[in-house]
Amino acid sequence: MAYLEKMLDVLEERSINSASVIEYELNSVSYTFTLKEIIENYMKASDEAQEVFYLTFLKAIDTEQIPSFFEKMGKLLLMSSHSKEFIS
Repeated sequence: MAYLEKMLDVLEERSINSASVIEYELNSVSYTFTLKEIIENYMKASDEAQEVFYLTFLKAIDTEQIPSFFEKMGKLLLMSSHSKEFIS
């Protein structure tokens, strides 16, 4: 089973809705990501990066830090997408 399905299963087992939305503001513009979108974006990375993301996700689950995990991962995703636009 791929990491994506494993993580979605864990969220479901914990009664966490993968369609939950996190909102960010950057340069006075609002952006939103669902938990599933955040996971899916990180699953586009290298195999090694996917494994690191998955292991960090499991640690966040074990320490009950899942909201903070997704907030930070979404913010990193947003910032990296904007830095690529800036560099281009």
